[in-house]
Amino acid sequence: AARLYAADAVVRDPVDAKPIIGHEAILAFYQASMQTGAKLVLDGPVRTASFLAAFAFSVHLTLPNGPCRIDVIDTFEFNPDGLIQQMTAYWGPNNMHGSQE
Repeated sequence: AARLYAADAVVRDPVDAKPIIGHEAILAFYQASMQTGAKLVLDGPVRTASFLAAFAFSVHLTLPNGPCRIDVIDTFEFNPDGLIQQMTAYWGPNNMHGSQE
């Protein structure tokens, strides 16, 4: 996944979190995310314009208190080489449904 990103790419997940910058940090972020066993479900078509893309999806995972769904909107900005320059995930506590901790 990190190879899809520019060397100086920035990930914000969620949007108000500390930025994750560069291939090594982005790879570590995705490895940790996949260890949760989360399943992602697209909630409609991907919207694109110029060098931008946005889409809504839901994350289904099990927390210590039980199943949880998180409703998310991701935006991607691509550089001229077609690599992801920035990814921003819009979600917060109000978007979490089910068992939470």
